[in-house]
Amino acid sequence: EVDDAVRNGALLRGEVLSRWHEVVGTGDLMRALESRVGRVRDRLRALVSGAPAGQAGLEGAVEAGVEAVVHAAADRAAERTARQWRQSPGGHALLQDGERVDAASPELVAATADEVRSWQRFVFDMVREEGQGKRATARIASLGVNGAGLVVMVAVFASTGGLTGTEVVVAGGTSALSQKLLEALFGDEVVRRLAARAREDLLERAERILAIDAERFEQRLAATAEVSGAIDALAAARGALERAR
Repeated sequence: EVDDAVRNGALLRGEVLSRWHEVVGTGDLMRALESRVGRVRDRLRALVSGAPAGQAGLEGAVEAGVEAVVHAAADRAAERTARQWRQSPGGHALLQDGERVDAASPELVAATADEVRSWQRFVFDMVREEGQGKRATARIASLGVNGAGLVVMVAVFASTGGLTGTEVVVAGGTSALSQKLLEALFGDEVVRRLAARAREDLLERAERILAIDAERFEQRLAATAEVSGAIDALAAARGALERAR
């Protein structure tokens, strides 16, 4: 579900899209795409690097959006598991202690926030590493490492999948604009590699976060299988019964 949300445009809605509009501008978006990339980059530099509030707003919106997606996936997974356990005699017995397990655990909030902030630092560091060449360094310096990193993040999320109407135009334009800016900074091959690495790292972090939440279910299951060899003994007894019949 997290993977789908990253790829289908769900993260490029609401606050993230609104903050991106503040940085790039909505009315001139498509016209900007048709102009020289340098002019677009200059505008982004002025609004992101020159306006800390705009950069912080977009960075915060990305963080909140990713956290919301992970929490929603954890909530749905916990709800499905609890529902299926209630429908099974063996599973129902695992829910008799009164503890609520049909929603994400409270510990998930802090763990998610830490991982998302760490992912953003990873993207910024990745952009900084890519800018070691003299030409790339000059171009990134004109935009700022954090500004370029935010463009990478938006490029990871930008897609027309799942969007309709005006959102398709805006998201499609956003994707094209992000790609043009990245190509101007790094080149086409590096653009694909940056986006792939950023997406892969994000999904790995999400998997670790969700594994933390899944552990409480696994612990309940493990507690029911503490009798050593019980399953083997039951299988042997069943075999003996069949033979006797």
